[in-house]
Amino acid sequence: MKTKIEDHERVFPGDNKSQSVIDVLKKICIKNGVEFKLNHHVKEIKKTKSNFIIDGKFTTKNLIVATG
Repeated sequence: MKTKIEDHERVFPGDNKSQSVIDVLKKICIKNGVEFKLNHHVKEIKKTKSNFIIDGKFTTKNLIVATG
């Protein structure tokens, strides 16, 4: 992704589209085996010594929760 630097060393996508940043992040995540669970209503998250268990169905070592 091409970027541009503006006042006060702020860095922006060259095309000024936030979607460009999202696209790059998603591409890198997919390349590294990240699995996305979208539009999933989470009722319970349990933490074990080495994992997270979500709703008794999904187990993962790392977890990012994004809402909104």
